Amino acid sequence: MYPITQGYSEVCSRLDTLQDNGHQAESMLASTFVFEKTAKRIVRFGLINRGFTTKHCDAIFGRGGFEHIKTLYDIFDRDHKTLQTIVTEAHWSQAKEAITWRNKIVHGERVYPLEECAAKVPHIRAAIDNLRDDAIARLSCDPWSRFPTATKSKLIWLNIPQPSPTSPSSPITD
Repeated sequence: MYPITQGYSEVCSRLDTLQDNGHQAESMLASTFVFEKTAKRIVRFGLINRGFTTKHCDAIFGRGGFEHIKTLYDIFDRDHKTLQTIVTEAHWSQAKEAITWRNKIVHGERVYPLEECAAKVPHIRAAIDNLRDDAIARLSCDPWSRFPTATKSKLIWLNIPQPSPTSPSSPITD
């Protein structure tokens, strides 16, 4: 939705403009996309720092949505923190509900009152700020800056000895 090259301050400015001009539903939709993109960028940073290439990242993400990103987040976070612990419970429940609303709006399943959409935006924005601030402080990564492209894998093979099929410790028996 908003390219990384615009930078975080420009994206926030555009989200504020939507809200200020009375476009509450659009502001909620755009904010949820930015929240999801921020989380995805942090996971991508974790993947690249663990040795995966950019191509690997694309394959791992696939076409998965927010639930997939949420699952990957604590796996590839350096300290295995979950999104929920970083965002804080008060904002997490609202942001998660807003993502459900966004999906229903985008797929034409439901329309929500503008006042309720407007009430969710501050929580989503706080969630985005919490994610970004945590990534900068803990990982030295600004998810709204360009990452280097990883073209060569830095993954290593673990040389784990395999038991032979005839050894006494083998679970295979005649």
